[in-house]
Amino acid sequence: MKINYINDPNLKKWKKISDNEIKCFYAGEPKYAFDIIKYFSDRNFKVIKNYLKKKSSFFSIVCISQNSSFIYVDHIRSYPLFYTKTKKKYIFSNSVYKLLKKFKRLNIKDDRLTQQFFNCSYTLNDRTLFKDIRQINPGELIYLDGQNFVKEKIFNLKFQKKKLDVHTIEKRLDEILNEVFIKIIRKNKNKKIFVPLSGGLDSRLVLSKLIELGAKNISSFSYGNPYNSDAMRAKRIANRLQVNWKFIDTTKENSELFYKSNIRSKYSLMASNFQSIPSYLDFQAIYLMKKKKIINHNSIIINGQTGDFLSGGHLPKIKKKITKDLLLNSIHERYFRLWLDKYNKNKVNDFASIEETLSHSSININQPLNKEKFYFLFFFWEWFERQCKYVCNGQRVYDYFNLDWE
Repeated sequence: MKINYINDPNLKKWKKISDNEIKCFYAGEPKYAFDIIKYFSDRNFKVIKNYLKKKSSFFSIVCISQNSSFIYVDHIRSYPLFYTKTKKKYIFSNSVYKLLKKFKRLNIKDDRLTQQFFNCSYTLNDRTLFKDIRQINPGELIYLDGQNFVKEKIFNLKFQKKKLDVHTIEKRLDEILNEVFIKIIRKNKNKKIFVPLSGGLDSRLVLSKLIELGAKNISSFSYGNPYNSDAMRAKRIANRLQVNWKFIDTTKENSELFYKSNIRSKYSLMASNFQSIPSYLDFQAIYLMKKKKIINHNSIIINGQTGDFLSGGHLPKIKKKITKDLLLNSIHERYFRLWLDKYNKNKVNDFASIEETLSHSSININQPLNKEKFYFLFFFWEWFERQCKYVCNGQRVYDYFNLDWE
C-alpha cells in the first residue's frame, strides 16, 4: 500500500516543505514540521510519537516518502484531514471536495449519517457524509511503514478520580490559565491581539487574563444590531479595562445580503467539508474589519468559545440511578435534538454511534458506572464530537481570511 496526498491550494494555512525524498504538508507551528522531518528521515516513528506527545500546539501534518508515510492531527483537529482508500493506495487530503473531484465514485452519501448530521449539525466518529471518505480523529497518528497501516492515539482524555476541594481547583485552574496565556503572549508579542467581546464570562476571561499578564497591543470588538445588550455590556467592560473597542454593524438587512454573496458561498464550501455545518459567528464582522483595514495579516484573534466546555457548563444534573442507558439517553437528549420530529426515529442507530464514540475513551461503558465516570464520559463526548468538530470549526472563519488565531 502507498499513501498519496491531495492539497487544496485555497487553504492558505497549509504549507509545503521538502527534504530530499520527503514531501511534507503542514498547518500550524513551522518548527514542529522541521523537527518532525528530521526524525522522519530516519523513519524513527517512536521518536516522532514521543515528540508529539509533548506538544500541545495547534498543528496537523502529512509526511510522505517512497517507503513510509505518516499523518497526524492534534487534540482538537485544528486543521482537519480526510482520506479514502483504493485497491492500492490511501489518499489523504485537507479537502473533501478535492477527493470528490478526483474520485467521482465517492459521491455516495450515507443516509443514516445524513440524518445524524441534521440532528447534531456534525457527523459522528471518523465519518463524513460520504460512505467512503473518513476523517482523522482528534489526537490521532496514522503511519504506513512498509505494508503496515497503523492508527495510534497520541492524545486522549484520561479519567482520573481525584477528590479536590474548591480552593485547590480554583488555584489549579488559575495556574493553567496563566501558563496558557503567558505562552500566547510570548509567542505573539509582535502582533496585535483582537478579542471578540460578547460581554459574557468566556470572552471577558480571555480579555482579563491578557491584561493581567501584561499583553500590550490589545483591541476588542463586538457586532450585531446597534445598541444590542451584549454589545453595550461589552463596551462597558472594554471601557472599564481601558481597552480599545470597535462595534461592527451586522444588522439583519446587511446579513441577509451578505449571506447571498459569493464570498459567503466560497467560505461555506471551505468550512463544511461535509462533516460540520459552517460557523458564521464572526464571519461578517471579520470580513468588514478586513475591508476597513482594522485587522490585517499581523493580527491574531483569541475568542472564548470553549469556555462553557472547560467549566462543565454543558453537564446535566443527575436525579436517577446511574446506568449505561441513562448515559446514552442523556447524551442523545442533549445533542440530537435539532430536528425534533426525527428525534426518536433513529435511536437505535444513534445509540450505536454514541457507543462507538465512547469506545475511544479509557472507560468501558459496559462496566458499572458511578457519578464520576458518568460525567467524564459526558465530558469526553462533548470534546470528541461537538468541540472538535462544530466549535473548533469556527476557526475556519479566521483561516478563510488568512488570519492567525489561538
